[in-house]
Amino acid sequence: LLKACMDYEMSVATNSPFESSGFDVNIAPNPFSDYLRISMDLPNKVDKIEMVITNTLGQVMATTSTRDLPEGAQQLSVDNLENLSPGMYFLSVVLDEKVAKTVKVYK
Repeated sequence: LLKACMDYEMSVATNSPFESSGFDVNIAPNPFSDYLRISMDLPNKVDKIEMVITNTLGQVMATTSTRDLPEGAQQLSVDNLENLSPGMYFLSVVLDEKVAKTVKVYK
């Protein structure tokens, strides 16, 4: 299981322009119970943002998206996570169809 988790982490790495510009996200609470709040500072306008939660097998467990976000500070959320089992997950922030950041989150 650990090897599968490490392989998955390696597979979600990207050379996104947001990565090279120091793009960062803050997640709270972590560990979570039924929601996640995501804070980020967008370096430029984004047409579409998706937040995708996957398990350690790479299966999509939850997703949410929004459109037309201006540059600057943004706060978004992923709600209705109460049905997820306790464990480790990955939250990927996808900006304009490119994975900008993937972080571990725990329930």
